[in-house]
Amino acid sequence: MRPELLQYLCDPVDGSELQLCEPVSGQNGAIVAGTLVSRSGRNYPIRDGIPRFSALDTVADRGVDAFGAQWNYFNFDHARLNWAEHTVRNTFGGIEYFRDKTIVDAGAGSGMQTRWMAEAGARHVISLELSHSVDGVMTSNLGGLENVDIVQCSIDQVPIRTGSIRGLVICHNVIQHTPSVERTAAELWRIVGSGGELAFNCYGKLESNPVWLLRFHLYQLLRRFLASRSFS
Repeated sequence: MRPELLQYLCDPVDGSELQLCEPVSGQNGAIVAGTLVSRSGRNYPIRDGIPRFSALDTVADRGVDAFGAQWNYFNFDHARLNWAEHTVRNTFGGIEYFRDKTIVDAGAGSGMQTRWMAEAGARHVISLELSHSVDGVMTSNLGGLENVDIVQCSIDQVPIRTGSIRGLVICHNVIQHTPSVERTAAELWRIVGSGGELAFNCYGKLESNPVWLLRFHLYQLLRRFLASRSFS
């Protein structure tokens, strides 16, 4: 992890500040090992450059383990054109949207979307993933990118300070897999700061239905309106 990541991290339980203890530095000043300690006394290890905010029994959950295996096997590295055309163009207008932004990729899977946003010029992408893919395909896909950090955590209890992300928080095809969509959406919105945006979706249904189409176009108008407002 890069030292810059520390300014965003907090205890996911109570939001308190974290202190870095016994850090071990690697190339380019990256922190490869150490412990993050909250004011309430909770400890979170950094292993292989990845802050770990998940208990072992949670990470070993059958559903989480299955998703990790899926990402490690399929990778989805071939899907960039589809992602750029359907996800990015229809939502943000083009990959230029990511340039110079601080981005949280919530539920990053194989890390390929994180990589594509980083390569599109994002200033910093914080890639959140709960499964063991963080130690497999994500490490491989994101290796060598100096503007990316991986954090192992649940996206319904995010270890990021309230209102600290003034760029983009994106959750692509993941939120419906969490225990509560409402709770996860509220938690992701919590970390969005002034001028930032939260974008998430569930798997599409009834896309040819006129009601769906009306809702889609109303959403586009609402998004443009909200983007023009100040929430400070």
